[in-house]
Amino acid sequence: MADQKIADEGSPKRYIYSHSDLEHFKASPVRAELLKFIRGAGRTIKGVAYDPSCPLPTDTGCGVASLYGSLHRMADKWTSAFPADASSLGVQHRFGNPAFRGWYNALARRSGDIMKSILRCHVAEIKGSEEMNTEIAMKFGAEAACPSEDIIESASTNPCSSMDASMFEELSAYLKLAFGHPIRLDYGTGHECSFVVFLFALFKIGVIQSSDVKLQRAVLVCMTEYLRVTRSIQTTYMLEPAGSHGVWGLDDYHCLAFYFGACQLISNGKVKVTDSTDDLSYMRHTGGEEEHPPSCVNDDFVVEELRGRSIYLGCIHFIKRIKRGAPFSESSPMLYDISGLPSWTKVAHGLLRLFEGEVLDKLPVVQHFVFGKIFDANWEPSETSRTAPTYTFSTSEENPMTETKYRDKTMLPLTAPWAAGAPPSPISSKSPPVSSTRAPWATGTGLRSKTKQLPMPPTKAPWAK
Repeated sequence: MADQKIADEGSPKRYIYSHSDLEHFKASPVRAELLKFIRGAGRTIKGVAYDPSCPLPTDTGCGVASLYGSLHRMADKWTSAFPADASSLGVQHRFGNPAFRGWYNALARRSGDIMKSILRCHVAEIKGSEEMNTEIAMKFGAEAACPSEDIIESASTNPCSSMDASMFEELSAYLKLAFGHPIRLDYGTGHECSFVVFLFALFKIGVIQSSDVKLQRAVLVCMTEYLRVTRSIQTTYMLEPAGSHGVWGLDDYHCLAFYFGACQLISNGKVKVTDSTDDLSYMRHTGGEEEHPPSCVNDDFVVEELRGRSIYLGCIHFIKRIKRGAPFSESSPMLYDISGLPSWTKVAHGLLRLFEGEVLDKLPVVQHFVFGKIFDANWEPSETSRTAPTYTFSTSEENPMTETKYRDKTMLPLTAPWAAGAPPSPISSKSPPVSSTRAPWATGTGLRSKTKQLPMPPTKAPWAK
C-alpha cells in the first residue's frame, strides 16, 4: 500500500521491475555512491564505542539530533501506544500481529512532521541561530514523533521553502519504507537498507556533514536508536522475516547492522574514557592487540557486558534472547562460523561483500526501492507502476464492459440445464442425455447388491488393548 501510494504521487517511484532493471542498477552511479557512503561510515566508526546512556555530544549536528529525538520517542512510546492484539477474531498470530498497522499509520502521519523538524533544526544551525542547539533539536524531534493525533505546531510548517516538494516527499518516503510493510506484516534487510538510503539522502543534501566526526556521530547515534525501534517492533508485533534464509542466512532481519558493528570493533584495545564531558559518550580505544576478538560472541559474559556499547554484540545479544533453547552454533551457524575469523577487519570485509551479494544484487529486495531526485536512477524502467482498478466489473458507469456494444442479447444462458425451470439452450438441446453419475452400489441395484455383503474388518491395530 505504501509503495503504491508513493508510485501514484509520481515522485519518488520504482525503477526496478525485472533483471534488466537490476543490471542497470548494478552499473548505476547511485549504487556506487551508496556503497561509498556505507564504506566511509564504517571507516569513521572504527575503534569507537557509543554508550546510549550518556548525553548526546554537543557537536552532533542539530538535524541529526532531531532525528535522534524522534527515533528515541518511537522506541520508548510507540509500541505501548499501539499494543499488540493478543488475538484477532479468535486466531492467534505467530507472525505479523495486525496491530502493527496502527503503528505504521502513526508513522505515515508523522513522517512529514519528523522531516520538517529535521530540516528546521538543520536550517537554524546553518544560520547560526542562538536559539538552536542539540538539546532543543532533540526536543523538537521528540515532539514531531508524538504518536497521538495532535499536530505539533512547531513542526507543522515547512522550514525550508526552497526545497523542492518532490525532494521532501522523497525523504519522507525512505523513512516510511524503513520499518516494515503494513500489508505483508514483515521486516527484513530491504527495510534496513531503506533506512541507510535515508541517511545517505540526508548526507547528500547536507544534513549529515561529510567530516569524519559528524558522520561518525550520525551513524552511531542514528543506527543505535534505529535498532532500538526495530527490536521493539520485532518483539511486540513479531513481524515475519522478509526474505529470510533461516539458519542458512546471516540473520532474520539485519545485515548492515552487523557490518557497522564489526567496523566498530576493529583494532579495539583497552577502553580509555576521555575526561571531556562532551566526549563522555564516545570511548576511543588505545589500539594494539584486540582485547575482544570475533570469538568473544561465544562468551555470554562479554556479550552481556558490552552489548550496550557495541552494535555487533548488541545484535548477538538480541539473537540469543529471542532464540532461546538452541545453542548459538545451531540457531545462527553463519554467525558462529564468522566468530572463527582471526580479526574484525576480515569480518567487516566479508559482511560488506555479503551485503552486496544478498541485498543490493537481489531482485526480490531491491525491487521495492524507490528513486527520486536525491537517490536518482539513470535508466528507464522496463515497466510502469501498476494502479488499482477504480471500478467494479458490473455496477460502475466507468466500467468499459458496460457499454452497449458489449451487451450481446444473444448470449447463451448461463443457467445449469438441469436446474428447475431453466430455459432450453442451444447447447443442452443438441447434447446427448447425460447418464446418471450415481454410484452403482448406492441404490442396491449394482453388482455388489447381488452378492452377500461381508462385514468390514475392524480397523483397530491388533496390538492395541
